[in-house]
Parts: sequence; C-alpha cells; structure tokens
Amino acid sequence: RETKCGLIAWYPFNGDLRNNGDSNFDLTSKNSMSYVLGKLGKSAVIRSNSLQANSSPFKNTTTYSVCGWIYLDSLGVTHTIICSRTNIGYGLSILIVTSNQLRIDASIDATSLQWTTDYSFKAGEWTHFAVVNDDGKLSYYINGEFKQTKTVTSTTQHIGNYTTIGASSES
Repeated sequence: RETKCGLIAWYPFNGDLRNNGDSNFDLTSKNSMSYVLGKLGKSAVIRSNSLQANSSPFKNTTTYSVCGWIYLDSLGVTHTIICSRTNIGYGLSILIVTSNQLRIDASIDATSLQWTTDYSFKAGEWTHFAVVNDDGKLSYYINGEFKQTKTVTSTTQHIGNYTTIGASSES
C-alpha cells in the first residue's frame, strides 16, 4: 500500500460515521449509535459500542497525529480511544486506564513502548488530546499544551488491518 500524506481520516460525527478526510476509512458500528451536542458540533456516544474502519490509516507510515475531544461520564475503568493492532499484539493503542491516565502503547516487535503519561482525565469535563509520532519521536499534548516526548521504534508496518475507536481490536 502506498503511503499517503495529508489528512487521511477525520470523523466530525455530524450524525454519521463518514470520514471527511482524503481516504476511504468510513466507520461502521456494531450497535446503534447516538449523538449528542459535543464540544464542537455533534459528538458520538461510545459506551459498550465500538466503531471500526475497514483499514488502518496508520499502516506503512512513520509520521502521524491522532487527536480528539474526550468527555468521560465515569472514571476508574479502561476507555480505549483508538486501537490498531495485529493478532499478535503489535501496533498502536491509545487509551485511558483505570487510574484515569492517558496511556500510549506502540510496538512493532519485541521493542515496544507502554507509556502511562502523567495526565489524569476528569469526569464531566471536555479534554482535547493529541498524540504525534514524528518519525519515532512520540509526543502528547493536552488542551493544546505540550506535555512530553519519548523515542519509539518509528515504523508502523505491523499495524493491524483495521482500526477501532472505542474498543480493543481483540474484543
């Protein structure tokens, strides 16, 4: 697959699951979806539901950004934001763990990073997050503020063949 540049996937959740980016990464849902007023326009309500793209926008790239607005009703449980992994666990996952902290898992082989950040999410509050991989320099931002950078294996050739939002690829 050819590596693309530019906006690959953008999901504004304006009452549907269409990708408004440059590629065919529309989402599908296993269950019915609901939408509420979000931080900017509408927001998809993802509870026990997961959304799935038929491919992975992260495959065969060394530079990408993932960002979005998060609003949590409850704390103390794991909330998967996005996951694209192979069946043996290599790939990318961004989640909020039971300590309410942002965690970034990135692995390609035996070399992996499981990074639980210092930031803790709060219930009932909109928070903007961004995770940026700039050719192996992995950084995260909260509400537009740079927080920290770590070095990781930069290639993502082992990312899974699909991407899920709101649940693990293995579930």
